[in-house]
Amino acid sequence: MRRALTMALGLIFVLLAPEVRAADLVVIEATGTSLKAGDTIDGSKPLVLKEGEQVSLVGEDGNVLKLRGPDERAPGSASDGGVDVSKALAALVSGQRSEYGVIRSKVDTANLPNPWVVDVTHSGKVCLRPGERLVFWRPDRGRDVTLTIMPVDRSWRAQAEWPQGAAEFEAPSGFPLKERRTYLFSMGGRTAALTLLAVPDSLSNDHMRAAWMLEMNCIAQTKALLSAMR
Repeated sequence: MRRALTMALGLIFVLLAPEVRAADLVVIEATGTSLKAGDTIDGSKPLVLKEGEQVSLVGEDGNVLKLRGPDERAPGSASDGGVDVSKALAALVSGQRSEYGVIRSKVDTANLPNPWVVDVTHSGKVCLRPGERLVFWRPDRGRDVTLTIMPVDRSWRAQAEWPQGAAEFEAPSGFPLKERRTYLFSMGGRTAALTLLAVPDSLSNDHMRAAWMLEMNCIAQTKALLSAMR
C-alpha cells in the first residue's frame, strides 16, 4: 500500500505539471541578498550572487533551485542545484532521504480534511493563505472543550467554547493573529505551539505552493494539498 501511494505521489507532478518557463521563478528564501521571500525574478537573466549569498527559488513546475554564491548564471539555465519535487514528495510518504534533504520518517501529523485548516493539536509550522479567515481543526470532536489562544509572550488571551461534534471552528473576523508569530493553542489539557506563515501570492499554482510548503515544513498540509490535487 505504501509503495503504491509513493508511486502515485511521484506521478502527480509528471501528470499535472504545467509547462516550465524559465522567466517565472519565485524566491523561497534568501540569505545575504536584497531578495526576500515571495519576490519574482526573471529566470532568463543572470542572477549575481556574491560569496556567502544564497537563494532558493521555485519554478512553475514546483521544482526548487538552490544557488550559492559566487554565481552569475541565469537561474533558468542552471544545470545543477535543482530538486526534483516529485521525488521529494514521494520521500515525504516513505520517510526516505531525497535531494530535498532528510524528510523526517516519524513526523506526527494528522490527516487534514483540506490543506488550509489549522491543526491546533500538533506543534510546528502552519502555512496560511493571506486574506482568508483562519479555520481551526481538531481530529477528536467527541466532546465539548475550551480552546485557549495566546501569543508566546502571553500579552493577551482569548477563549472560546468548541462544541461537541464540530471538527472545525472558524476564527472571528479580525482575530489578532499575525504572520511569522508563534502562538500557544491549549485545549483538553494539551498545548501546541504554532508558527504562522503566509503563503506568498506570487506562487501561481499548487505545484509551487506544495514545494514552498514542504520547504517551510508544513508537512501535514503538503500531504493534504497533494491529495486535493489528485
